[in-house]
Amino acid sequence: MQLHGCLLKMGTEVDTALGTALMTMYGRCGGVDEIPRLACRIRHDALSRTALLGAYARTGYNAEAIGVFKEMIMKNMAIDQSAMTGMLQVCSSFGQLRMVRQVHCYALKTFFKLDTLLLNATITVYGRCGDINSAETVFYLMEENDIISWTALLTCYTQNGLDEEVLLFFRKMLRKGLGSPVFCITSVLRASSSISNLAVGLQIHSRTLKLGIDDDNSVQNALVTLYANCGSVQVALKIFNSMSNRDIVTWNALLTSFSQHGSEVAAIQLFDLMQEEGICPDAYTFVGLLSSCSRMGLVKEGCEYFNEMKEKYNLEPKMVHYTCMVDLLARAGRFCDAMDFIDAMPYEPDQILWEALLASCKVHGNLGLGRIAAKKILEITPHDYSAYIILSSIHASVDMWDEKYWNRTVFDTQRARKDTGRSWIDAQELSENIFDALQIGVT
Repeated sequence: MQLHGCLLKMGTEVDTALGTALMTMYGRCGGVDEIPRLACRIRHDALSRTALLGAYARTGYNAEAIGVFKEMIMKNMAIDQSAMTGMLQVCSSFGQLRMVRQVHCYALKTFFKLDTLLLNATITVYGRCGDINSAETVFYLMEENDIISWTALLTCYTQNGLDEEVLLFFRKMLRKGLGSPVFCITSVLRASSSISNLAVGLQIHSRTLKLGIDDDNSVQNALVTLYANCGSVQVALKIFNSMSNRDIVTWNALLTSFSQHGSEVAAIQLFDLMQEEGICPDAYTFVGLLSSCSRMGLVKEGCEYFNEMKEKYNLEPKMVHYTCMVDLLARAGRFCDAMDFIDAMPYEPDQILWEALLASCKVHGNLGLGRIAAKKILEITPHDYSAYIILSSIHASVDMWDEKYWNRTVFDTQRARKDTGRSWIDAQELSENIFDALQIGVT
C-alpha cells in the first residue's frame, strides 16, 4: 500500500499491467476498497479481468466476481484455469452444489487438461458442499496427486464427519510415504476422538512426538479432546497443564470431559477458573456446564448459568441449551416448570428434547407427561418405536398392566422390531478393524 501511495504521489500512470498487479496485491492483502477503484481506472484485458475476479473472490465480493466471470464469457475473453479456481472459491462461499458442477463442467469443456491446482480446488469445494462421491472421483482420476490433493480429500472426510474414512485414508497416505502436515495429524486425532478410538489416538500421539509437533497448539487441543472423550481424563489434564497457550477449545474439551465422565464438580470449578483467567466462554462451554448442573441436580445454579449466557456473555441459547435446561428441570421432578420452559422456547422442540423429557418421566413415573412426550416423538419420527418401549416401562412401573398390554399391542401391530441387546466385550477388536496398529507403525 505504501508503494501504491508513492506511485500516486509521483503521478505514475496506472496502466493495465500495473493495475493488474495492484489488484492482485490488494486481493491477497484484503484491501477491498481499492479494488473497485483500480478496476475503473484501467483498460481491461483477459489477464486484468482474471486478476479482478480472483481479488473479488478472495475478499468475499462473490456477486462481483460472478459478474466479472459472466462479462468475460460475453466478451469472449480467454478464461484460464486461474479464473476457474477463483470461481470455485466463490462457489465454496455460496455452498451451492449446482453452481460447483456448472463451473466444473465448464472447465472440463474448455480445457484439454486441468492442472493440479484447479483439481485440488474442485475436490475442496465438492467436500464443502457435501458431495463426497464427486470429490473422490476427481481425486482418483487425477494423473498425479500431490500432498495438497491428499490433504484436500482428507479435509472432505473431516468436514462431513466421516471419521472412519479419515482413519483409513490417512493409512493410505502413510503407505504412500507422504508427509504428515499438522492439519492431517489434528484431523486424524479428532476422528479418533469422535469414535473413541484410543488405540489409534495413541499411535498418532507417538507420531507427533517423533515429528516434534506435539507442542503445536492445534495438536495439543486435539490431544486433550482425544483423551478427554476416551475417558482418560488424567492424561487430558496432564497435557492441559503442560500447555503454554490454552484457548477456548482447550478449556471446552476438558470441561466437557469432566462433565461426561462423572466429574461434574470439577467441570464447574474449571468454569470458575476460566473466568479468573479471563477466558470468555462460548456456546459450547455452556453445554458442558448445564449438563453438569443437570446431573448434579443443581437447578438454581443451572438457571443462573443459562440466564448469564445472554445477559453477561451476549450468547444466544441454541436448541441444545434449551434441551439441557428441560433435562435439568425434568430430572429434578419439576415437570410443570419444564413444560412452561418448553412453551416459552423460541424454537420448535426437537426429538432429542422430548426424549430427554420422556427419560425423566420414566424415572419419576410421570405417566401423563410421558404419553405427551412419546406422542411428540412419534410425530417427528413415526418409525422410532423406542418411545413405545419406554412408555410401556412407565405403565409397568406404576402397575398399569392393562395400559402396558395396550402399548405392546400397538407396538406389535405396527410391526415394530426392537433390536436385541448386545455388548462389546473387547473394544480393542473394533479399533484394529478400523486401523490396524501393526500396519501403521511410527515411521
